[in-house]
Amino acid sequence: MMPAEGGQNELYPFIDTGHSADFSWKEVIKLFSHALPELIEEQGDTDIEALKFLLLNAKKTLTLKSADLQARENARGVQDNITKEVWEQVNSFIIL
Repeated sequence: MMPAEGGQNELYPFIDTGHSADFSWKEVIKLFSHALPELIEEQGDTDIEALKFLLLNAKKTLTLKSADLQARENARGVQDNITKEVWEQVNSFIIL
């Protein structure tokens, strides 16, 4: 993508400058989580709160924690059909 006038990227202005005065982590959560607006508004607007929401929330289907739990459930369901090594790797990947 070509930078817009002034050298800033149109879609991600904070990438070129390092930050933006109107940057909000809630916009990042909205973009990557597809969460309901009410859930997004409940979240704080700090980087730590956003990362916890996006990565560690087991109740949300699009988080790393949720994917880890689902992979374990899927592996359990086909345990007779996967190798011991695959089973051990799935179980060794633990998200807080």
